[in-house]
Amino acid sequence: MVTPLVDVVFNLMITMFIFLMIYMAVVVPKPERKLRPLEFAKVDLPPASPYVEYHAAIPVGYGSGKFTFAGRSGLAPTQGRLQVGASDGLLSGVLLASALPRWRLATHLTIEAAVVDNEHTTWAPADLTVPWVLGTSNVHVCFHRELPLESRGQLEDLAPGEAPAADALRRHVVAHYAVRGRFNLRIKPVNVPFAPAEEPLRLTGAQTAKGVVGFPLEIPLGPMGGIEPYEYDISGAPTWLKLDERRAALLGVPPASGRFELTVRVKDGQTPTKDWRTAAELRDAPGHPLVSGSITVEVEPFHPLEAQFALPRFGRVGQPFVGAIVATGGVGKKRFSPVRLPAGLSSDADSGALAGTPVVKNGSAIEVRVQDDSTNVLLRTSEAHWRGVIDALPTTSILGGNPSP
Repeated sequence: MVTPLVDVVFNLMITMFIFLMIYMAVVVPKPERKLRPLEFAKVDLPPASPYVEYHAAIPVGYGSGKFTFAGRSGLAPTQGRLQVGASDGLLSGVLLASALPRWRLATHLTIEAAVVDNEHTTWAPADLTVPWVLGTSNVHVCFHRELPLESRGQLEDLAPGEAPAADALRRHVVAHYAVRGRFNLRIKPVNVPFAPAEEPLRLTGAQTAKGVVGFPLEIPLGPMGGIEPYEYDISGAPTWLKLDERRAALLGVPPASGRFELTVRVKDGQTPTKDWRTAAELRDAPGHPLVSGSITVEVEPFHPLEAQFALPRFGRVGQPFVGAIVATGGVGKKRFSPVRLPAGLSSDADSGALAGTPVVKNGSAIEVRVQDDSTNVLLRTSEAHWRGVIDALPTTSILGGNPSP
């Protein structure tokens, strides 16, 4: 009989305790917790390295936890880009080696930041507050750490929502707690083969390119300098022209004739991967993290390789000789190589020009080999009107004088 009675009493006590807890949690008002004004937790930020994407949070302690941030790095436009996220306080961006006084030595940057508590407000002397734009509203902020000790003590003594005495109310406004200060950011030495400022990124490819319908076309872009790897952005290119990043060239086979205007942008490893916006903002830095250029592509219909001689009727021993073989059609650049030329003459491999001074009489034809970039080959012989190299002009003499030609 005793055991069941003990169990009933025990269960009743547990039930009463649970109801008491619920009553205290729901019905009994709890004293409002007084927030501690926000402040910076520390002044040293994690170190940064040039050309490496940087992320670090502005360290804030206490407050409501809902803040608005503002900041500036003091970097020149050619030294890098660091910005503070307004809602999350994340300091992010990239530094260039030009941020260092000497590019291989470590140094420090000073980052200025201000933080406003969005929800923690107080009554503050109007002449000790600062106007601030918080979202879409104009508010007052109070940098409480900068107030005189007497005013700061009065603020900290006010309970949440409590107004100052009536005689002081006219001189007070509702202000958001805020704090501002400076942070130290150490820049570590950079480890790159050379300074991009000494070997800046640049494009060395040609600004024009000519192709022939049905034949492969390759357009080298020629990026040099900077820090590899390179990234490319091509606009205005036809669908048949594709980028080969390994060869740093545009490749394709044109299906039809036409003219195309291409814009090429190249960025390197001085800025984060795929961050074209930062590269564009820093393009005037000494290392040129982003460069651009234009290429005009002209595609012509295919015409068979043809060539013909442009020669005088004859050459004369001892007299300067000028002629040429003119090539048209074919694909790409033409190259000329002599097969048979009179002694004393030579041909230009790129232009097909023939020049020199014949040294002996020769009645043979002139033969030149012509080849284009598609291995089309022609062997051309001078036409029938070419009479060859004839004797030198006879010399005559005047009686009692010197001989003259």
